[in-house]
Amino acid sequence: RTANMLQPYEGEPNKWGVTAMDPEEMLEHALKASAAGFSLTIHAIGDRANRDVLNILAEVRARERGQGLRHRIEHVQVIDDADLPRLAQLGIVGSVQPIHATADMGPALGAEARARRLRLPPPARFGRAPRFRLRRPHRAA
Repeated sequence: RTANMLQPYEGEPNKWGVTAMDPEEMLEHALKASAAGFSLTIHAIGDRANRDVLNILAEVRARERGQGLRHRIEHVQVIDDADLPRLAQLGIVGSVQPIHATADMGPALGAEARARRLRLPPPARFGRAPRFRLRRPHRAA
């Protein structure tokens, strides 16, 4: 239960997930990398994490001045409907990992988050993980 979510986890009103890096710190690193000509690949697990990364990439794009860098967000399996069009608007590739698409949708996320999974609107560009890993099924204890 570490996905950084806009709504708390079902049955845990004080649990929203984990922020791996402060957005201001991430923006600082992203701006330096972009200025040096590097395309960014950022993992963002959860709808809040994806929104934070989109906000960061919007600022990066505003300062790039047409460099044509191909930025990518990994794990857009759980993203808020309001943020989906931003992928296309910003020219960001959203990468999904099919193996996680089902595992990320456990009942803890809540019905609202589960209902949003993997709705991929055109004209956004999407990729997927290049191969599948075998994963043991989760069994209730």
